[in-house]
Amino acid sequence: MRIHSKQIPATSMVIVSFLITSMTANAADLYLKEPDPVPVFEEPVDHLGFDWNRFYGGLNAGYIQGDLTMSTDFDAPNFNTSHSMNSAILGLTLGKNFRGENSDLLLGIEGDIGLMDFNVSETFDVAAGAALDDGASYRTKMDAFATLRGRLGFITGEEERNLLYITAGLSAARASASASGQTGDPFVTDSGWLTGYTIGGGIESAMNEKISLKLEYLYSDLTKDLNVTIPTPGAGGTGNVNFDFRSSHVVRVGLNVHF
Repeated sequence: MRIHSKQIPATSMVIVSFLITSMTANAADLYLKEPDPVPVFEEPVDHLGFDWNRFYGGLNAGYIQGDLTMSTDFDAPNFNTSHSMNSAILGLTLGKNFRGENSDLLLGIEGDIGLMDFNVSETFDVAAGAALDDGASYRTKMDAFATLRGRLGFITGEEERNLLYITAGLSAARASASASGQTGDPFVTDSGWLTGYTIGGGIESAMNEKISLKLEYLYSDLTKDLNVTIPTPGAGGTGNVNFDFRSSHVVRVGLNVHF
């Protein structure tokens, strides 16, 4: 009895071979492929250095140098003169800084007021026939200086402890001026806060997490003057004396506490 075996078609053999190869490759991929890393979400870290984005207050001390120019609308050469203003200044500072996230730029607003002591007085011997008589005199005083300014700065240095900045805003000074046309005449006085503008710049450095020191320069121009009208005995009328406290320069150091 003869047994006949059936032959497997060639097409079937090709399909089986393809399936076995694919399964083997997929199995190898599953074995060799590393799992995808699990994503880790971290909150952004904002400014690892000194925190400038705070209120602050402190003391400042320095030196102010300026010019006083006097002029008249009548013949009085002794009143047409100028003086250099020089005084120490000691004051208080209060401000607030604003810093954007992940930014090295800083915006701020700062105000300060300081006490100073500038005094000038003089009495003249006036020539006969002049508009003023012997004993004509004047005196003037400035005792306070204040500013209200914006600041634009760039934060730099190790642990972001240094601030380079420019500043500009309003300035004001409290002053008084008096004049008399002759001995025995009462002094005529004008006084008040003179206003103007100021510009400058400086550098501020953090000493620890709360305290900073700064060095600052300001230029100030007081655009408002003082004026007094006095009798002019030699001219038989009255005349105006103008006191112009125009430009001044301030150099000072400051100590601030940030909170």
